[in-house]
Amino acid sequence: MDCIESMSVVVSIAEASRLSTPSQKLRMPVPTVSRKLSELQARLSTQLFQTSSRRLSLTDVGRS
Repeated sequence: MDCIESMSVVVSIAEASRLSTPSQKLRMPVPTVSRKLSELQARLSTQLFQTSSRRLSLTDVGRS
């Protein structure tokens, strides 16, 4: 995954607090958005979002 695509996924998720809206905006299936987020977090060795009640919110690391 390239850097621009990674940033697009992260920014879209941060704005929407869920995966379905970025999926529509980026024209990717929800599982693909989820996989790309997981791959990026694995590459960075950190968690950018935390999940609560089907919503995603940025962690402190994700905000910085």
